[in-house]
Amino acid sequence: MYVDLLDVVLHRPAAPEVGAGDVDPLEELEGAVRRRQEHATRVDPGWALQALADELAYDAALVRLAHQGGLAWPIGRFGAPGAGRAELEEELGRRGVGIARSAGGQHHPVTPPE
Repeated sequence: MYVDLLDVVLHRPAAPEVGAGDVDPLEELEGAVRRRQEHATRVDPGWALQALADELAYDAALVRLAHQGGLAWPIGRFGAPGAGRAELEEELGRRGVGIARSAGGQHHPVTPPE
């Protein structure tokens, strides 16, 4: 099911105020990281839905960043989201995109791709 949701996120049209291709994938990833961190302490009734949305946004940004760098990453690898995410982060790291793990288990980009 997560793969289906990720597929929808990856193929949704850009908002009218943001033209297709106007958002840099690294900036998108950094924004997703910020939102994950902002929402990490939520305890209200909508926290689970927000957490899922944040994870989908982060994973979609990772996939877009990979595609921008010429890495065709099949989203089927996100069948186990944590493992798929870790594999892609590791591969991006090998390609020069620094993604560091913070103490809270969150990931954030630290260096842009070359």
